[in-house]
Amino acid sequence: PKYKCICEDGWEAPAGNPSCVADVNECNLPTKPCSSNPIVPCYNTPGSFYCGTCPAGWQGNGYSCQDVDECLTNNGGCSSAPMVQCLNTMGSFHCGACPPGYEGDGRTCTQSNICAANNGGCHPLASCTSSLGSSLPVCTCPPGYIGNGYGPTGCTQTSNICTTNNPCVNGQCVPTTSSPGYVCSCNAGWQGVNCDQNINECLSNPCQNGGTCADGSNGFTCTCTTQWTGPLCQTAQQVCGGYLTGPAGSFSYPNTPGHDEYDHQVSCAWVIRTDPNKILRITFPFFHLESSTNCNFDFLQIHDGESASAYQIGKYCGTNNPQELFSSHDSLYFWFRSDHTISADGFTVVWESRDPVCGDELTAPYGNINSPGYPGNYPPGRDCYWSVTVDPGLLITFAFGTLSLEQHPDCNFDFLEIRDGLLPEDPVLGKYCSTGSPAPLQTTGPAAWIHFHTDHSVSDRGFHITYTTSPSDPGCGGTFTDSEGVLISPNWPNNYAHSRQCIYLIKLPVGEKVSLNFTDIDIESHASCTFDYVE
Repeated sequence: PKYKCICEDGWEAPAGNPSCVADVNECNLPTKPCSSNPIVPCYNTPGSFYCGTCPAGWQGNGYSCQDVDECLTNNGGCSSAPMVQCLNTMGSFHCGACPPGYEGDGRTCTQSNICAANNGGCHPLASCTSSLGSSLPVCTCPPGYIGNGYGPTGCTQTSNICTTNNPCVNGQCVPTTSSPGYVCSCNAGWQGVNCDQNINECLSNPCQNGGTCADGSNGFTCTCTTQWTGPLCQTAQQVCGGYLTGPAGSFSYPNTPGHDEYDHQVSCAWVIRTDPNKILRITFPFFHLESSTNCNFDFLQIHDGESASAYQIGKYCGTNNPQELFSSHDSLYFWFRSDHTISADGFTVVWESRDPVCGDELTAPYGNINSPGYPGNYPPGRDCYWSVTVDPGLLITFAFGTLSLEQHPDCNFDFLEIRDGLLPEDPVLGKYCSTGSPAPLQTTGPAAWIHFHTDHSVSDRGFHITYTTSPSDPGCGGTFTDSEGVLISPNWPNNYAHSRQCIYLIKLPVGEKVSLNFTDIDIESHASCTFDYVE
């Protein structure tokens, strides 16, 4: 024929016939269409086939079968009280063995009576008790017998020596089956077979800090040196004052404030000293003294130096912890005093060394400037810098309330210097190294720079300066924020005054530019513009 039939699935053309009239038996194909693990029967039909159902323990459509995990549901039917392990297998499952103390097939487990036969293996005189979760019983020997209770030799009659002739001198007698028929449990402080040997507690050297130990019955006593106290000589005797050094530390009075009260009529002084180029930061973790007006009864008084003649920083009492404080020098003096009546829990002082902070940046229109430690003496070896910057159009006036420096002619040791501006090349308004009351100083502009220097020898009270501001000449400086305006020199169109610094500050929104147009200028003419100039 001049044609060829293309057969549909399940049909084929027999030999000698081009037509698709012969059924394909899919069940006999080399590759079986139905599941082979587990085996599922295949049924051929004209032009097709179908598979039987998956066997028990499997699930699927016959073409493919998956194992059913029976253990996921109700423990597979295995016992759950007591719990027995369910083990899944391909197409099935099985239950593990019942746990010790139970018997059964794993699906059902019942408690076994292990003591029912032969007293469970216990000694004939012992009591037998079943133990859940164990294949062994609990055997207990009767009174008068000792042993583990298991087997024919599990219980042995005890000796009666403890009741007839107690050999334990300082302890309790426990009967045994081995020679000599007892064991002594000694009381504290005693040892030996019959608890008749006193233990020497001094052998462990329990007394601390040079104390002497004397042994006793179940104990010892310590005789302490004069510097220590306590049962073991472990507590330092109360120290009233002293010299303390180092970068950090603390002291308390009494030794354990909050647990003991201080004595009446106490007067103690401490001096703390750190490195010469450091100052001290003081805090008060605990503070509880008798409260009184002006702290006249019990008080802690602190001086900014190493003696009571130094400037008094404060005098404290009551139950409010004082605020942290800083020394001006490398030392502080503390004086604690209590009167003859009410006492309290005491105080703890903690100190640490800090680098000194000296000087400041001042922008307020008025204020005060003091030497470190004022009104006490200033410390040695310091360089302090203050800058004063006020609004444009203002002048600064400095007035001296106190000026007391090491006096010498050339101001090379201790000195105070005030400059008319913030730059090193700005002129000096005044430089002082003596004691006196100088006349007020006034700047020519809105800024000033102050330098205070001390050497490492002579000290004095220092200085107290107040500063105020006042308007400069009309037109001399200012802050301008309008989008356009006019800047003029002081007294324009008349001549400007001598010795003036006029600062004009133009502030516009971000992004805008400033254009300056000089319509008139008449300034002293000279080379290098170092006298009168606009910048």
